[in-house]
Amino acid sequence: MQHKSMAQRAKKNLSHVEKRIFKVLGSTVLIKPIQKTLRIREIIDSYCSDNSEITHGQSIEILTTNRLMAPKPLYHVEKWAEDVAVKKVYGILPEKLNDDRLGRSLDAIYPHLENIWDQILTEAILKYDIDISSSIRDMTSFYFEGEYEESKLIELGYSRDKREDKVQANLELNVTAKENIPFSYKLLSGSTADGATILENMERLKKLRDSLPKEKKKPLLIIGDGKCISKGDSSQVSPKRDLLSRSFRDY
Repeated sequence: MQHKSMAQRAKKNLSHVEKRIFKVLGSTVLIKPIQKTLRIREIIDSYCSDNSEITHGQSIEILTTNRLMAPKPLYHVEKWAEDVAVKKVYGILPEKLNDDRLGRSLDAIYPHLENIWDQILTEAILKYDIDISSSIRDMTSFYFEGEYEESKLIELGYSRDKREDKVQANLELNVTAKENIPFSYKLLSGSTADGATILENMERLKKLRDSLPKEKKKPLLIIGDGKCISKGDSSQVSPKRDLLSRSFRDY
């Protein structure tokens, strides 16, 4: 009886206390304005129309926020969204962000990935005044455990991780020389040689440069290591292309 009486008094004393739920905003309040400036949702939805309650653009916005803040498997993003006030910042209920919904959005953007990236990149160059006229190009690799017999990308090749026994994929990356910002990439098969895609990479950067306003169309200088350009490649690069690749063995 005494315990019951104490519980009743405690309940009465706490009856005036307002119930509050606290959420951690974290970096969401900083990332969201950048996503809006880059028009990420708008650009994605222009390629992938969706009549669902949440558009593909909204799903990818939240998924990129998760990648930047605390990367989780798709089936854990819903719980993460509850903890970081996604509803408050993005206006979307966390329970709508299950792994099936996020997976459908990833499938939807895949065929348009290059075009979507180019448009978002163009927005970033213009809005944040990024200088791509001088860039550093290199290739890296990352290996996988297990078997990927049906994959056209994951296979054996020269391993920069010294794991010749593991299948891998290669990533070609261009980084601005001035701000050190990664801005152009290409996922390649694990067996792709270091210098095999030099001209293709140069043409990709030229296409990007030519899509910019006149004041941004500067001559391109692409810096790389000793494998960056060969005699065969250099014979195909003319001054009229407004492209130059300079090779340094040590830089």
